[in-house]
Amino acid sequence: MRYSGSKKRYVKELLPILMEHVDENTLFVDIFGGGMNVVSEVPHKLKWANDIDNYLIQLWQHIKQHGMEGIPMSVTEDEYNAIRRTEIDGDGKYPDWLIGYVSVCCSYGSKVWGGYARYN
Repeated sequence: MRYSGSKKRYVKELLPILMEHVDENTLFVDIFGGGMNVVSEVPHKLKWANDIDNYLIQLWQHIKQHGMEGIPMSVTEDEYNAIRRTEIDGDGKYPDWLIGYVSVCCSYGSKVWGGYARYN
């Protein structure tokens, strides 16, 4: 996933360094999960990803459990603003995973709430 602050372009250089002391019995922990570009390349089953953005983690949990089910193909600017308002107000009108999706994937430059991405 495109994500502001992504390490995707550096993963080929980072992975050998990160895996230097890791074997198949070592739990690999990615504390900056974000777009999951690093942890997805770790060749072991014992891996865990974290991120400070709970909404983003809820999105990944939703995808893990349900695939792309329920994820909208497009979001209008009014929907974007309504979902953002839910995140601000904490009124629970929209599920956390949808807030995570809209806040990143529907925002300009994939920056969290970076403005509605009109032309993406």
